[in-house]
Amino acid sequence: RDIKDIAGDTRAGILTVPVLFGPILGPKVVGVMAAIAYLTVPFFIKIYWLFVFAIPAAIATYYFCTRHLKNQSVVYKEAPVFAVYFMFFILSVVFVLVI
Repeated sequence: RDIKDIAGDTRAGILTVPVLFGPILGPKVVGVMAAIAYLTVPFFIKIYWLFVFAIPAAIATYYFCTRHLKNQSVVYKEAPVFAVYFMFFILSVVFVLVI
């Protein structure tokens, strides 16, 4: 919800990443941080073929966090970010159990 409510967080004095970095750079920083999180999963669990899922998930998450910056008619929505997270989780669990 950090990206979605930058104005409300600013008014309330809540220091989220988007508030600290601003409405343009903030979503990009959040997207990069989320992408890094996906890309570190294969290292932590030492299953390196998970990069097959981690790289597209990182790219998609960054895109969904920042697409509203390029097209002002697009409103930021959290659902696609959570869908990518859920798909990455399910695919990772299924393929780890199968292989």
